[in-house]
Amino acid sequence: MPHYDKKHILGKNLLVITAHPDDESYVMAGTLAANAKAGGRTLLMCATGGEKGASHLIHPVTPHALARRRKRELRAACMHLHVNRVGIGNIPDGKVTQHTRTFVQAIKKQLKHFLPDIVVSFGPCGITGHKDHIAAGAVARNLAKILKRPFAAAVLSPKLQRDAKNFLAGRRRNPHYQLSTRFVSPNLTIPIDARVKQKALRYHQSQMDGGKLFTGFPKYVVQGLLHREYFRLWKNPLHKT
Repeated sequence: MPHYDKKHILGKNLLVITAHPDDESYVMAGTLAANAKAGGRTLLMCATGGEKGASHLIHPVTPHALARRRKRELRAACMHLHVNRVGIGNIPDGKVTQHTRTFVQAIKKQLKHFLPDIVVSFGPCGITGHKDHIAAGAVARNLAKILKRPFAAAVLSPKLQRDAKNFLAGRRRNPHYQLSTRFVSPNLTIPIDARVKQKALRYHQSQMDGGKLFTGFPKYVVQGLLHREYFRLWKNPLHKT
């Protein structure tokens, strides 16, 4: 498997496809900020408003109000990360798989104003096994094929992949998650500024349980997520994962 360095992704026009507000901050905040610093531009397309996510606001809100709140948080985090354009597909949270055609149409409208060098999203495991993540990643990979652009999938480090069965075990009981996860190895590592990522995450206040950024994750996992971000880059997305 070939290995790549940061010049293959930074300073480029990135089309980033995510499923929920906060995906961008947990998974690739440092990379998005570094891309802007290197002179690159980013179009971020988020499928849903994240209205099914657990709300940690003091006062309960309706799913519609939570979606509005989470969209504002997404745009604030993206402004901090110097993302140039943010689009939201307004797909029902938890149902991206059933609405991929609608999401693709929303992305294509934005592509009239933006020509990507690389398409970035989730890989076949969706990082955590969330079905919306996996569906967003499949949309991204298919678009990369159509556009004839490289595809970069955000993945866990090799160490975290080995331990993921333990720290992700509780999520398998949730119907939005796959019962098993198929990981792929990274071939591109981006050193990141932990402070940039932490600040991006703090914009997502509705998702902060007691103000904690990584509720339920062991300390070593948090450290692994804060200092480097990992990707599997396919220069030719027609190749099988």
